[in-house]
Amino acid sequence: MKQFPKKKILVADDDVLESYLVKSVLEATGQYEVLLEARGGKVLKKALEIRPDLILQDIVMPDKEGSEIAWEIKNTPDLQFIPIIFMTGSASKEDLDSNGKIGGNPFIIKPASADEILKRVKEYLPD
Repeated sequence: MKQFPKKKILVADDDVLESYLVKSVLEATGQYEVLLEARGGKVLKKALEIRPDLILQDIVMPDKEGSEIAWEIKNTPDLQFIPIIFMTGSASKEDLDSNGKIGGNPFIIKPASADEILKRVKEYLPD
């Protein structure tokens, strides 16, 4: 059976426990390599270094808001096509539209189950 390279996912969240839980869920599939960044101000630099296939981005971070980070990424030519999925504990399922988005942006409500995380990631990184 042919082995395909693992897809890289950058998890940007200042909650270290949450980051490691997401990392373990995704890496357990054998399909993803997950890299972590806890400082919002360093996400753009890390993304430029590793060129992830997907970014899971917390919205509320102490040094830079997730929406500002997403704007920087979407306005960087080498990164602009990387899908970003926001992770937040400050919204509820009732805030999501039928596509699981808020204002057109994909979201995962924290705390999320392993199934929810995998389902959302597979939407943007199909096999």
